[in-house]
Amino acid sequence: EHLPWGVLVLMGGGFAIAAGFQESNLTRFIGEKLAAGASMDKFALNYLIVFIICFLTEVTSNTATANIMLPILASVATSTLTHPLALMLPATVACSFAFMLPAATPPNSVVFATKRLTIKDFLKAG
Repeated sequence: EHLPWGVLVLMGGGFAIAAGFQESNLTRFIGEKLAAGASMDKFALNYLIVFIICFLTEVTSNTATANIMLPILASVATSTLTHPLALMLPATVACSFAFMLPAATPPNSVVFATKRLTIKDFLKAG
């Protein structure tokens, strides 16, 4: 009753985007491009993945980012002969580093819906 509709739309939109990525095989395409970095040092590859995810979570929902990137990273781990947790665990933690915009996480959206904070306030703190 008191939950803002924007939060529900944000969560549903994130899941819809992730499903669209998988249905269009875009996740496989991105995974193949990231797997091309197999010649990279494993630490450098992990750093690159975390950097990309930290950027994505600032402009998209962290739930959508996790739903999109984790299957991609599973295929990258398979193709680079790396344990999946070595790529997926840092990526999952990086999905939690979304502080800059209200759309980044549902808690940010709930706080923004109170109309006590502006996007400028989020940008300053995030």
